[in-house]
Amino acid sequence: MRSTIRSLHGLTRPQLGLRETLVLDMRVWPGDLNIGLHMDNVRYLQLMNEARNLFFQRTGIRRVCLRRRLGLPLASCDMRYRRPLHAGQRYRLSTRIVDWDERRFEIVQRYERKGELIAEGHFHSAFTQAGKVVAPADVFAAIATAPAPATQPGAAPEG
Repeated sequence: MRSTIRSLHGLTRPQLGLRETLVLDMRVWPGDLNIGLHMDNVRYLQLMNEARNLFFQRTGIRRVCLRRRLGLPLASCDMRYRRPLHAGQRYRLSTRIVDWDERRFEIVQRYERKGELIAEGHFHSAFTQAGKVVAPADVFAAIATAPAPATQPGAAPEG
């Protein structure tokens, strides 16, 4: 239900640039908890998926994918959990594209509470069409706010 409301709310919000950060202020609800009474690891990933979908909607990526009939599979996910979140606690979930090359792009998502890092995920994704990879730069060029990539294609990202 929350994802439906968030998605509909996203339709009324201004478009984000590809290098801008989507920030969602949220709260841990009882249904988010596991038996240890902290937010379940799977719930972190579910909320991150919802935030990525909202990010794709707000940046215009979703529109281009639908128009061109592109797939958007997740290639890899690296997740680090640093601190637990408990019932009722407020937190911030941020989503942004940090880099891309000729085959895929990287999104970083961070959970923070009172300025402290709670968890961080690095996600690599690709655009596909008819079983072939489509260069992210080609897709991003279809969006009016597309900037140049942070690194040259083929160069290893810093960090």
